Amino acid sequence: MQPLSSTPQGVIRFVYVTDLSVGRNPQEVLRVLDALQTDELCPCNWQKGEETIAA
Repeated sequence: MQPLSSTPQGVIRFVYVTDLSVGRNPQEVLRVLDALQTDELCPCNWQKGEETIAA
């Protein structure tokens, strides 16, 4: 099963799908899910606890 994140309204915000021959990175999935939970704009390589971008 591949990770999927959606809003309470059913809007899909994140899907992570790879070919079986491609390695997966669970830390990246957790990073993206943390970023989505901020409801703010997060820069590349953002980590939980770091500053977000004011849009």
